[in-house]
Amino acid sequence: MLERRITYRRNSSYRTRSNNFRPVKTPGGRLVLHLLKKKTSGTAMQGVKVARPHDFKRLSSSKRSVSRAYGGKYTAGEVKDRIMRAFLIEEFKRFKNINMSKAADKKDKKKKKSGDKKEGCQEVNTFAIEKQ
Repeated sequence: MLERRITYRRNSSYRTRSNNFRPVKTPGGRLVLHLLKKKTSGTAMQGVKVARPHDFKRLSSSKRSVSRAYGGKYTAGEVKDRIMRAFLIEEFKRFKNINMSKAADKKDKKKKKSGDKKEGCQEVNTFAIEKQ
């Protein structure tokens, strides 16, 4: 009978996340363990290669990023959303400032009108006091 017991080929003798092996039968009939490479799900970004960090470091820069603002960090849709959000925030700030200045002008006009009436009433009262 063939021997079915397998020993780890590395120093770590525990089945940890980093110590993943798969039993493989060789053409000679022996069972050996093959190390399983870690996989990544990817970045879901077009134009960016999917690789593990060490492999990613060795890729050329054109495969690691996209020639665009925030290329390789944000997708095209996210960049578009950020630009739109920044633009709308600025527009709302300008709109708010315009409305505040218009409201301040209206208040100044109301104060002037109400102030003129009050001054006129005081003059009338002074005439009434002088006649007596």
